[in-house]
Amino acid sequence: MGESFIAANLMKLRLVDEMEEEIELRKQMNVAELNDLDEIT
Repeated sequence: MGESFIAANLMKLRLVDEMEEEIELRKQMNVAELNDLDEIT
């Protein structure tokens, strides 16, 4: 295995981590928005 293969896999893992963080943030924002709507209705 060359260094470029390892570097590419590390970049993919980092990208997956960033995507998971983004998904979690959006989930929290959606829950907060739903809670706001529940309070209004």
